Amino acid sequence: MDQVGLYAIILIVGIIFLWIILYFVPLNLWFQCILTQVRISLLQLILSRYALLNPA
Repeated sequence: MDQVGLYAIILIVGIIFLWIILYFVPLNLWFQCILTQVRISLLQLILSRYALLNPA
C-alpha cells in the first residue's frame, strides 16, 4: 500500500473519531455555560448527552 492511501485511511478514521467525540461532548453548550457563569462541569454535560436528555 502506498503512503497516500495510508494517509487517506488515517485521515478518514481520524475524522470519524473526532465526529464521535464531538457528538458526546457538547462544546458549544459548555462554552455558553461558562459565559453565563452557570456552574456545570463538562462531565455533567457529557453524561446528560449519554442519558439522551434534551439540553434545552
